[in-house]
This record gives sequence, structure tokens and C-alpha cells, in this order.
Amino acid sequence: MSMKLRLLSHVFNPDMHGRSCMLSFYSQWFRCLLVLICFAPYLAPHRVDAAIDNVTAFQGTVPFTCSFSGGSDVVEMEYSRNGTSGLMIGRSDVLSITSNRVPRILMTLDTIKAPMNISFRGVWLRSVQRNQNIAYKTTSSLQNSPISTNIFPSKFNQFGFDVGQAYEATLTVSANLKNYLPFEEYEFDVTLTCLEP
Repeated sequence: MSMKLRLLSHVFNPDMHGRSCMLSFYSQWFRCLLVLICFAPYLAPHRVDAAIDNVTAFQGTVPFTCSFSGGSDVVEMEYSRNGTSGLMIGRSDVLSITSNRVPRILMTLDTIKAPMNISFRGVWLRSVQRNQNIAYKTTSSLQNSPISTNIFPSKFNQFGFDVGQAYEATLTVSANLKNYLPFEEYEFDVTLTCLEP
């Protein structure tokens, strides 16, 4: 029977153990130092800028504008006899219409005073430039209720309306009096209302 003996010898050397511990300590310290260097920018206190924004939006729209100038405040109507009835007719001075868009205009004829029956009434808007009627409204009703009509942008385009420029026109009112008496007064108002197209 044979045996193999392995001799294990471990000689404790205090100097060697001390050096080993010191190297291990320095190695760990060096690793910690490297970690601290890497994270230093994040660990160091630094200033944080807090900003509060207030955003105000500005919006603008060009408004629709339309104006009238010139014309007549009062028009004296002429009277003429036509058979058994009478005819009153009046034409205004030149009226200027200015708008930043081709407008839509509501034209209304209102009978303010009519002592006797009127068999026919009418109102006309006439282009000075073209010397043609742009639009008109008539009625043969004996009632004195207002009559009105819309004049659309397409009609003004047809008659050469120029945006931003004064457009000249005249108003004419005509009325047939079924019965007439001297010194009776008749009165009519024409209102033009400029509206957005």
C-alpha cells in the first residue's frame, strides 16, 4: 500500500499579508475615486434655471368697410299730368359708393306720406359711368308698404365697380298718382344699406 503525501505548507509572513491588504485597499480606493470622478458633474451642486413662459398670440382681420358720400338729402320731385293721373319723378345728385370689397347693397323705397292712392311706385339705381340702370324695384300695389331689392356683387362687377375707388350712381324715384289734388304733398325715402357680400 502506498500513499502519496502532499505537503502543504503555509508560512504566515506578516509583511506579505500587510502588503496584500494595502494593495487591496488602494485598489478599492482607486476604483471609488474613478467612480467619483465620472459622476462628479452630476453630484456637484449646480444652478437650475426655472423659466415660466407667457405666450400671447395676436391676430388681426381687415374689417369690411363701405361708405356713401355726396348725393342729395332732399330731392324735389317734378310733377306732370298724364291723362287722368299724375306722375311724380325725382333724380338725386351723384352719389359715391366706396368699399374695400364689392358690396351687396339693399335698396329700399319707403312711402312716408301719400294723401291719395299711388297706382305705381319705383326706385332705380343708375350707374353714372355706364349710363345704365344697375337695378330697380317697382310695384303696382295700392298699399304703401316699403319695397326693397338686393343688389348683389355680381351686378356691381358687371357695371365696373372698382374696389377702393368711389363708384358714382344716381337714385331715381317715380310714382303714378291715381287721383291728384293741388297742393297735396307726397314723400318718399330711399335707403341704401351696404352689406358684406
